[in-house]
Amino acid sequence: MTIKNSVPLSVSQLNNQANYILEQEFLNVTVVGEISSLKRYPSGYTYITIKDNMSELSCILFPSTRNTEKLKIGLEANFTGNLAIYTAKGK
Repeated sequence: MTIKNSVPLSVSQLNNQANYILEQEFLNVTVVGEISSLKRYPSGYTYITIKDNMSELSCILFPSTRNTEKLKIGLEANFTGNLAIYTAKGK
């Protein structure tokens, strides 16, 4: 996909457009990786980073996610979810 634009985009516009594309194209995607960091919060959200030998991916598990208590650093597993950008931070 090529997006041609003669007018420069703002950072917000670019993040929003990238997020729209990711949310449309990467629904219910499964990725294999090893948990390299894990943080649980009282709000019920869990933040993990999964990695392979070349890259890493930051993930958010919502309070409704089941079995988060079984997660631990070093666990290699298949993770399924939707890909998106947190547009306020471009992450």
